[in-house]
Amino acid sequence: MPTRASAVRFRGGVGGPCHALGMSEHTPISAATLQAVGELLAAAEQYGLGLAFEPDPDGWRVNYIISDWPAYQDFQMAGGELANAYSLDVAAAASLKPLVEMGERSSAYFAKRDAEKG
Repeated sequence: MPTRASAVRFRGGVGGPCHALGMSEHTPISAATLQAVGELLAAAEQYGLGLAFEPDPDGWRVNYIISDWPAYQDFQMAGGELANAYSLDVAAAASLKPLVEMGERSSAYFAKRDAEKG
């Protein structure tokens, strides 16, 4: 059974992932952040959505991304914002409910549409 680390650190130099996120290589990531981001990634995978985590001057913005998904093909929706918060763990946690609700509504809509076609 894997053990949970109390903190994880980004590694990278100038131009690497830490620099792109506005973080130093010694910026710790809390267990709460890892859990919130992990839960969000699992839900996004379940519904076939991508996620973008963007740092901004006030904190973090979480967006969903649609690529090979019926909503993209039918409505040309490429994605949109799920949440914006002062910290990554809060933004990720706040994004979970709207992501799941959108995924469930979309799945139900497309299942109904496909049943009517078939």
